[in-house]
Amino acid sequence: MHTISDRCSKVSELEKLFDSGEPWAVKARDFIGSQTDELQFSWSNLLRHCSGDKGSAPKTKWLKEVEPLFSAVGDESFLSFLNECLPLLKEKRTDEDPDGDFNRSFDDYSIVYAHNNAGSDVLQGLIWLCDTFNDADTATLMRTVAADMFSKIPLVGPRNAKVANAAAMCLAKMQGSHGLRQLLDLRAQTKYKRATSNIDRCIDKAAELRKTTTEQLVSVIASDYELSGVGYKQGELGEYSYLLALIGNGRSSLTWSCTKTGKVQKSVPQTLKTGHVEALKQLRQLDKSIKLASSSHVKRIEGLYRLQSDLPFADWQDQYLDHRLIGFIARRLIWRFSYENCVVDAIWQDDQFVDCSGKVVEPAPKSLVSLWHPLNASTEQVLKWRTFIVKAEITQPFKQAFRETYSLTDAERKSQVYSERFSGHVLNHLQFHALTDQRGWHQTLGGQWDCGSQNEAVIGIPAFGTSVRFDARGNDDYGLVAHGYYATVLTGRLTVDVDGKGGDLENVESLIYSEIMRDVDLFVSVSTIANDPEWRERHRDWYKLTAGELSETAKTRKQVLSALIPKLKIAKQLKIDGKFLEVEGKRQTYRIHCGSGSVFIKPNSRYLCIVESRKKANVMLPFEGDEMLSLILSKAMLLAADDKIKDTEILSQMGLEVSNVE
Repeated sequence: MHTISDRCSKVSELEKLFDSGEPWAVKARDFIGSQTDELQFSWSNLLRHCSGDKGSAPKTKWLKEVEPLFSAVGDESFLSFLNECLPLLKEKRTDEDPDGDFNRSFDDYSIVYAHNNAGSDVLQGLIWLCDTFNDADTATLMRTVAADMFSKIPLVGPRNAKVANAAAMCLAKMQGSHGLRQLLDLRAQTKYKRATSNIDRCIDKAAELRKTTTEQLVSVIASDYELSGVGYKQGELGEYSYLLALIGNGRSSLTWSCTKTGKVQKSVPQTLKTGHVEALKQLRQLDKSIKLASSSHVKRIEGLYRLQSDLPFADWQDQYLDHRLIGFIARRLIWRFSYENCVVDAIWQDDQFVDCSGKVVEPAPKSLVSLWHPLNASTEQVLKWRTFIVKAEITQPFKQAFRETYSLTDAERKSQVYSERFSGHVLNHLQFHALTDQRGWHQTLGGQWDCGSQNEAVIGIPAFGTSVRFDARGNDDYGLVAHGYYATVLTGRLTVDVDGKGGDLENVESLIYSEIMRDVDLFVSVSTIANDPEWRERHRDWYKLTAGELSETAKTRKQVLSALIPKLKIAKQLKIDGKFLEVEGKRQTYRIHCGSGSVFIKPNSRYLCIVESRKKANVMLPFEGDEMLSLILSKAMLLAADDKIKDTEILSQMGLEVSNVE
């Protein structure tokens, strides 16, 4: 028996663990207070134990000691506590001037998001116990907690890294598929680099526990979200049927059809908004989930270039071609099928495999399958694939047929240990950081503090034993931006290390070297200040830069434009002239640079600032992801009909007034 003084002592301890300014803690205190005396005592024992281990993972002794305490509380009470309290973690504090032990990074403005360290210790311990549950609801709750706590607080970092990491690792350790699928969804919806790195470690741990590779684990466990077919979901609600279909990376369309009249509409029918609220909510959640997952899988599949991985045909067919979500991506890509001495390159079209000539082919059932890369094909084959993709109006999920390739230059062979191909460029610092993050590199933001000018980008490619460093230094010439970061960086040399034996560039696998250089070309060509009109008054050579020589990325863009022009309604008004797309307008002739997208008016190359055009080119692009290509086409559409332009800022630059054009 427990004496009254014992129980009072235990309950008083809870006051120290639950911060009255945190909504979840108030709910937790109320929940435990509503339990029987015996359960209150059991809960106090469990919570006290959970608060005792402040490490990043539970120790064996801790796990052994917690078992009887966990059993005393019971699954029913434990899960009820979690479901009532954890959803409130995302809420802000209710007190204005909290007094407690908090992460020191929180300041007066961000303190409303802070959780008391004592409460975080308790939460971590409770979440450590959740991997014993394998149900979908608990997995969903853990994903939600991790997402909320990984959310980035400016100048602080993740809102509560301790709780977020515990929830993500819980998903990795759960038996069955529910936890893993929620972990993959968490990875897909998370953009914050520090958070994604931690989530990736959890995914790697899940693979280690199951004695498989991360790529194999992700491929096997990937959810198809109960889609009706490859890339779509059909169903009925009330008197309407719906079609939810993927139309691109992270993009979908939802259409409704009345079963009585056959009338099709894009907006949700009014009768369904009131009569089927919960079903609509679930459908919207499905829409959100498949868009996030499709974007995540596109990035993962493109990442196969950095892995030494081939799949047996049967496994590839199950995990890629016929998978109802991933198949939407895989069927728009070219694959290489290798069997003994026979190699077949093919894409899926009209329910069959075809080669670059459109000829039907049949890969051997025992083939090993890998993602096709233009570096492993002849120039003739690459050109044929590009022609086929454009003619068939296939939009590939990423640049594959039109992918740029890079080989060692004479200067790089001479230097042996470094490349200066992309040195000396002035880049927008924050944009450079965002791009490196998207491509899986790590780049350090810096400012005018100790070592703050060392802003290099680095990446490791373990499958090939290669690490890469692209030097960049903070540029004092153009000042600082938000939070004291340098506005620009100046790029330097690129160096590599292979298997820890030094940095001879010729030791890097040719495909990996090409992919490295492609990333760096992307960083430079996209984040260069030459692309930003706001810099024309700040950089003395801006006009020279914005109309400079084309990068490999821009050269590919030029080739794509050449292939697309015949398909446009304004084809007769367009032509490629050197580095430019020339547009014959009704009033004047314009030249759009294929790299920067800058517009110049002939005959004296007067710069014309068009920040963004709302006019969209109605043409199927051969790949996704090149925003500059879309921008150039939209500018061409606008300028081809320059007699209809009403924008006063554009007209004034052209030397016209609104009254003269109406």
